[in-house]
Amino acid sequence: MGVFDGWDRDRIGELLDTLGDRRFLDRSRGFRMQLEAGADADQTVYESLMDAMGYTSNTKPFRQLARAVPYSILRRLGREPDGTLVAGVTALLADAGGLIEHITPPAHRTQLEQLAGKLGRAKRTVPPEWKLFRVRPVNHPAQRLQGAAGLLARTVRSGLSAAFAGVLTADGPDRLTKYLQEPPFIGDGRASEIAINVVLPYLHALGCEGDDASLRDAGMAGYGVRCRGRPMGRQPASPRGWASRRIADSSRPLDGSRGCFT
Repeated sequence: MGVFDGWDRDRIGELLDTLGDRRFLDRSRGFRMQLEAGADADQTVYESLMDAMGYTSNTKPFRQLARAVPYSILRRLGREPDGTLVAGVTALLADAGGLIEHITPPAHRTQLEQLAGKLGRAKRTVPPEWKLFRVRPVNHPAQRLQGAAGLLARTVRSGLSAAFAGVLTADGPDRLTKYLQEPPFIGDGRASEIAINVVLPYLHALGCEGDDASLRDAGMAGYGVRCRGRPMGRQPASPRGWASRRIADSSRPLDGSRGCFT
């Protein structure tokens, strides 16, 4: 007999929802603890975003890279023209991470090497020790880095927190997930995982820390839409309206204030 034999299907669903909510709130509390300790908000979510790009084998090296090239350094590229912005972010990260030699085609690699020299290399540290044995080509850190660079380049002018919060509150979690994609390096599946495990709990924590109920509730409701897969219906045209409607329409409303402990 199976473990759940004889259990009501709705009861199992509620149990899984509860466990998922608990995991989400644990992540949110982790972010809030960092913010309360004085950590820079954009750097905090940047490091977690880079963690997510590393999968299991290269999580630590990606976090090391995020600390070697802080987000504040990337923001300086905001004055660069759109045509070279992505290449600039890629060059700084790939150079510091010792991954330029793995980037193809050769012409693009040469461009990045030249660009890294012109932009001024990050303070030299020991390059991360990447684990490359039996790593599929699509999961190679050089591929993941290019995806992260494309995503980060879209945020350097406004900042990560402002960019993510703006998309979520105005357009909802589905549009946020789309925003996190960077084909062919970050597809819908990986973007959805980043939204659920990083961006949405971070925004919930940011709303708690800043006493912003709208952002807090949008983070929690967005998690419900992306993780539980429940339809949220037609999104109201007014900003932030989709979150209020999602909470009101849910068969088991998500209380965004949970996890906002003082």
